[in-house]
Amino acid sequence: MKLYSSILDDNFEYLMFQELIDLRKMESEVLPD
Repeated sequence: MKLYSSILDDNFEYLMFQELIDLRKMESEVLPD
């Protein structure tokens, strides 16, 4: 079960990371440098 939970944690962190990247992209589109 520990292996399974670690996979879930990694996936969750990956998804959070992707959301951060998407937010950055949206911000840069709205506010171009």
